[in-house]
Amino acid sequence: MQLVAFDPLALRRQQVELGGRVAALEGERDAATLEAVAMARRLENEPALMTALMLRRWLMSCALHPEQTRAVATELIALARAAGRHEALLEGLFWRIQDHLELGDVALAESDLAEYRALAESRRQMAHQYWALLLTAAMRTSCGRLAEAEEAIECAHSLGQRIREPTASVLHSIQRWSIHVLQRAGAAAPQGLEIVFPGVAESFPVRAFSLQIRIAQGEYEEARRLYDGLARNDFADVPPDPFRRSVLTCLSAGCVAFDDAARAATLYEMLLPDAGVNVVTNWAWAFMGPVSHVLARLALCMRNYERAARHFEDALERCARFGAPPQLAMLRHEYAHTLERIPGARAEDAAQLLAAASQAAQAFGLARTWPLPSALARTIHEGET
Repeated sequence: MQLVAFDPLALRRQQVELGGRVAALEGERDAATLEAVAMARRLENEPALMTALMLRRWLMSCALHPEQTRAVATELIALARAAGRHEALLEGLFWRIQDHLELGDVALAESDLAEYRALAESRRQMAHQYWALLLTAAMRTSCGRLAEAEEAIECAHSLGQRIREPTASVLHSIQRWSIHVLQRAGAAAPQGLEIVFPGVAESFPVRAFSLQIRIAQGEYEEARRLYDGLARNDFADVPPDPFRRSVLTCLSAGCVAFDDAARAATLYEMLLPDAGVNVVTNWAWAFMGPVSHVLARLALCMRNYERAARHFEDALERCARFGAPPQLAMLRHEYAHTLERIPGARAEDAAQLLAAASQAAQAFGLARTWPLPSALARTIHEGET
């Protein structure tokens, strides 16, 4: 069996289409990809093994813990290096960067990104150069290096247009919009999400990401319409596809914005198994923060302030380790107001958190204030009246 030389742009789209078709067959997917790997090992066929590992890594995103997917990517990388298979090596590095980010191992992600970018350039793989720029933009945005992020965003867009990548314009608008949201600067909402999720214009990912965008834009009437549609079955129909963790994060944003305490408990239980990881969009074009931050907000919605405080502590530690000042500033702002709800909490701790958030905002050119989750805003208003 020969290892197929994949077109990385077509590969991204095929993953979505194939993942969507077999999303409901998660058990079969797991068993089938494991059997493919085992068969290739028995045959001692390294090209077939690389292909099987690549398939398993694509199809099991979010279904496996990032430690497991990272192990798959690491084996693929080792085999590809030994065999001199540059296409497989590029794919393995691409996926492992995402795994590193989900696990908070930023130094490892930076190391793999440097190798990925250099290999793409040396092999003149323009598609991989494009994705390296998108990864760079997402990572620089998360760490508050916004000027560098904007430069990478524009370079990615220019290259994406040259290679006629269909998602180039929409990903460009999403990444630029993400920076504007951090700065609370006015920007038009990204359009064309259905291009990122081909063939599924009314899918959960498209509607969930649209929900997140509408909330950030302050378009609450349209956000409410989207949320009510997505929540109709109490999230029992959220597909187990590669976007699941990101989709649950977007749904949680709606739940928190509309203070839906009953469904907050459902989303909390769905996300709790991922408490120790970060939310990174599939293909890693955006860092959405620690799952523990989402859990903290959901706990606020349930009015369980002590539990929220524990999740905030974990999220603060993860963001500090990740080196994500924008997310850290927002966390400190929300956590400070959470402490004000907890009997016996020290007022000086809340004051220190607010001061640190303000200093970070000033240092990184971020917005000075962030909208509070509805549960906090409501209790503060009730206290004032």
